[in-house]
Amino acid sequence: MNKNYLNIFITLTIILFCKKPIQKATINNDKEESKIEYSEYKKNIASKLIIRDKPDISGKQIAYLNKCDLVKFISEEQNIVKIDDLEFPFYKIQTLDGITGYAYGGYLWHTTLTPDSDFYKSKYVLNKAPFNILGKWKQYPDDEKELNYYYIFTKDTATLDYYFPPEEETDFTPSRDPHEYAKGPYTYDGCCEINVPLESGKNLKFNVVKFKGETTLMTNCFIFDPKLKEELSDLK
Repeated sequence: MNKNYLNIFITLTIILFCKKPIQKATINNDKEESKIEYSEYKKNIASKLIIRDKPDISGKQIAYLNKCDLVKFISEEQNIVKIDDLEFPFYKIQTLDGITGYAYGGYLWHTTLTPDSDFYKSKYVLNKAPFNILGKWKQYPDDEKELNYYYIFTKDTATLDYYFPPEEETDFTPSRDPHEYAKGPYTYDGCCEINVPLESGKNLKFNVVKFKGETTLMTNCFIFDPKLKEELSDLK
């Protein structure tokens, strides 16, 4: 009889011991799923992006996003849709106001920023007065996986290229991707918008904005720090 009780005790101990890591793994998986659902954001880089009730351009418009609005990313559809010169699927997203729908993924970019980031706490407004854009503007992206760039505006031409600060050592040599380079004339309306033709035939648009009381440039929702700007007379 004692031997039977001992066998039962050993069996129960093994069962309970085996269950513990399984329960822990389940809890961890639930946490990971919750993290993905509520902390992965996309930023809208289009001037105005429609949110639809289904993942198709024929879907009914239920809302829209302004430039630089953040959305919660839920999932990616399988179908690839060509709009303008882009080929992307629709994304299922949820606005910060709680509206769930579908928006074209070509204009929804990855970002490490959140609604609590300084950029979204400090509102920007479009500039409404002439502004001197001439000089070298350095871009430090908000995502460490992205490359740094510099943008030089002279009176007649705009130059865009990869940029690495002197204090950063790297053996990276970028391929000559025509989507990322430009050297030639550009248009500036003197107030709030700059259009730079790229070698690919596309255009890169800059907005001239006021942010934290200072006038500066913004592209793809990246705000340039005007303190890093180099004047043309300082360039070699």
